[in-house]
Amino acid sequence: MKVCPCRLSRNPDEKTIVIAYDVDGTLWLGSPAGHVTKEMIDSCRWCAVQGIVSGRADAEEIAKNLDLDFGLTGGTDALLKVKNELYPNMEAYIHVADTYTDEVEAKNANWDFIYAGVFEGCYSKEEVQRRKVFRGLTNATISLAPLGLLLLYMWVVK
Repeated sequence: MKVCPCRLSRNPDEKTIVIAYDVDGTLWLGSPAGHVTKEMIDSCRWCAVQGIVSGRADAEEIAKNLDLDFGLTGGTDALLKVKNELYPNMEAYIHVADTYTDEVEAKNANWDFIYAGVFEGCYSKEEVQRRKVFRGLTNATISLAPLGLLLLYMWVVK
């Protein structure tokens, strides 16, 4: 199952989500190499501000090489800086990393967390829209079911 952060976006025409990636054990270029590929990162460019938050001293350089929006060295403090100073008032903040320590740091900064091994990138903008329309139709069908039963009952009794 694809864990798609961009499906959370209420406004598909704007970047309303921040995704921060760890490097080692998370990205394909880390040491050790991780699960998250360049294609996965590229698939999220339409809906998310993306960057690197890592304990590595070269986090900013890696972010520049990948054409990402930010690169910070640190843990909880760096995540808080992204949320409070660089990109405040976004709809969602998601940290993609590979360890329990990373998860704790994300939770301490009030970020959502996705393990790198589960993350598979984002759906296209069109796919997200299609899924929202389908979900809306499904919800409408469920909410109209009692009305259908009432009409059926009225027709049988009459």
